[in-house]
Amino acid sequence: MSALDELWEWIRSPLEELEKNFTEEPDKSWETRRGEFLQQLGVQEPGQHPVTEQMFRQLDEMSDDERKNQVSSKQFETAAYGFAQQHAASQKDVQGTSQAAADSGPGYDEQAWQNYLSTNATQWNGTEETWNQFTQWFLYYAEEHGVTTPATALIDYLNPLPANQRITELARYGVTIAPPARG
Repeated sequence: MSALDELWEWIRSPLEELEKNFTEEPDKSWETRRGEFLQQLGVQEPGQHPVTEQMFRQLDEMSDDERKNQVSSKQFETAAYGFAQQHAASQKDVQGTSQAAADSGPGYDEQAWQNYLSTNATQWNGTEETWNQFTQWFLYYAEEHGVTTPATALIDYLNPLPANQRITELARYGVTIAPPARG
C-alpha cells in the first residue's frame, strides 16, 4: 500500500462520518463536530499532522454554511485528498533525496548524520524569524561534519513549510522543538 493510500485510508472514514453528521444532525455546532472529527482521526490537535493541519485550517476559516456545503457536496473530500497527495509526494521526495544521497558519490556516515541532526537541529527556536539564520548555521556546520548532503536535503524539504509544520516534521526525525509561546 502506498503512502498516499495509507493516508487516505486514515482520513476517508472520519470524513464520511463528518458528512453524515452534517446531514443527520444539522443543528450541531462546529466546535462539537470539530472535536468529534479530531477524535475519529485520532489526533488531539490538527497541528499534529501536516494533512490534518491543512484540512482544519480550511474548515475553520469557512462560515457554517460554507462548511456544510463543502462537506456535503464532497468538494472538501476532494480538497482533503489533494492535501494527502501533497504530503505523500513531499515524503517521497525527501526519502528519494535521502536515498539518492546515500547511493551516490562519496557517501556520508548515517550515524554521524543522526548525531549531527539530533544535537544541532534542536538549536532552532521554532520561529519563522530565526529560520534563515538557523539554516545558514546548520548547513555551515554540516559541511564541517561531512553531512552536507542529508542536511541540505532536509533543509530544502523544510524551507517551503510554515514554522509549525517544520516543528512537526522535525519531530518525525526525533528532534523536539518547543513551539514558540504565543502572546
